Amino acid sequence: FEKIHLLKGTVRAEEAADDITGGMFLGPWFSWVDDVGGKNAEKDVVRALKHVVRFVRKHGPYSSAVGFSQGGALVSLLSRREVLRALGVEDAFLWKSAVVMCGASEKLIEVAERALGVRLNDENKGKSIDDDDVMPSLHIFGLQDERKPQGERLMKLFKAKMPSSGQIVRHCLYFDGGHGVPKSIMSDQAFHAEYDAWLENALSMEVEVEYVLENLGSAMNNMIGTLRGKDLIRGGNAMKGDVRITNS
Repeated sequence: FEKIHLLKGTVRAEEAADDITGGMFLGPWFSWVDDVGGKNAEKDVVRALKHVVRFVRKHGPYSSAVGFSQGGALVSLLSRREVLRALGVEDAFLWKSAVVMCGASEKLIEVAERALGVRLNDENKGKSIDDDDVMPSLHIFGLQDERKPQGERLMKLFKAKMPSSGQIVRHCLYFDGGHGVPKSIMSDQAFHAEYDAWLENALSMEVEVEYVLENLGSAMNNMIGTLRGKDLIRGGNAMKGDVRITNS
């Protein structure tokens, strides 16, 4: 990619997510929703979702969005038609494919449902789905990640197959590690080969993305977006959310 747009969280956090990260970075720290079970969670998640929509409308369209940890929850939510329509994005996606790495904060699903007045059924059970409603997705898990079940819950927000053809559009990759990205991935050729093959296949699908005419000329080269929150901004091994956006 030629360019990466990296979004920091919309909420200033008072402290690091864990002692290790706090010892490595002095801050400031940011999150998308700092207290998922708190009284401000619904307001914070709507603000976060709207912030990403505004950014993508200004700088997009994008071919992919990559979300780490809590950022993965935001990417998952913004890859659903119901959420986009509630935010004023009609009949189009913000990006052509989604990557959720070490997804976490799955409770944001219920928070978003209450805040936006939508229902996000797992794998769209009991609902007729067209190909136009399906987002190709890649879900990356650390085998020792204690939050792996949260990422698996987020994964179920994505359809596994194209309704018309049965083509698999929801894929998984695993690495030997926990809730973080190990340096070994940088030199893992097999991992990169699988990712590249997935991305090429995902971008070959006809996924309608929203175009904003005033940005169309400069935005045609935009490639990938990643949402970033409190933990990834500081780095460390237990990060709360990453959203980044890249141009190819």
